[in-house]
Amino acid sequence: MNEVQRLAYLNAMDVISYIPRVNLPGAKPSMLCDLTDCAVLLDMAPALTANISQEHKVGKESLTQLQSGLATNKVATAVPVSAAVQVPTKNNIVKDAAQINVRFHWVIFQPVQELLILLPAAHQENSCMQLLKNILSAIDIKYSAIAPLENFVWPPALPASVNLAPVSNSLGDARETVQALLEGYQLKQQRLQQPLRNILVFDDNLGRTLFNDMIIPELPIRILPSLQVMSVSSPEKIAEAKRITWQKLKDLKKI
Repeated sequence: MNEVQRLAYLNAMDVISYIPRVNLPGAKPSMLCDLTDCAVLLDMAPALTANISQEHKVGKESLTQLQSGLATNKVATAVPVSAAVQVPTKNNIVKDAAQINVRFHWVIFQPVQELLILLPAAHQENSCMQLLKNILSAIDIKYSAIAPLENFVWPPALPASVNLAPVSNSLGDARETVQALLEGYQLKQQRLQQPLRNILVFDDNLGRTLFNDMIIPELPIRILPSLQVMSVSSPEKIAEAKRITWQKLKDLKKI
């Protein structure tokens, strides 16, 4: 529809203009223009500066409807539009991100009773496993052999014989399941009187997303660059990834 037709329809419906009542989610708070040079629009100022509250419903109202209940003798000033809708914060964004679908396959290692290691199953080639051995040796963790304790696949695959709906692969459900899994390991080690003290996650991309804001009392989760980045990237990236890894692990040297 062109502008002439649009205005014709609005006039026929007695709708002269729309008044912004809330900021768009995530948008920078708007500032109203100075209306002193526009006599026609000056009368609209009270609609923007008086009686705007969260009790107003978000919607469309004609200028006539707005003006009928508002005074028209106030001077227009440049003021922020009232934000009746909460602007998303970091926590809100994370909450929304919980609706994202994810798929991953991790393996879980436990080289010593006090430590769990999570890394992508695809990063188990010889170069990565040798690098892992060197990293653990640098923090005084030595072992003769390391084998996966458990494979963790998300979403979990159900046997064909099980007549159930597929499991959701949302990030929110994945986070809840991973937290329950880690808390289960923690409880098991407590019963053995050999408590877990740290979890190392060698996957900084998915790790930051999956473990963001996850808190397990007395069990720190350290997100590290992937072993693959530390073994097959450019020399600059390898050096930076190893530097970050050491900064996060050096206090475990006497674990």
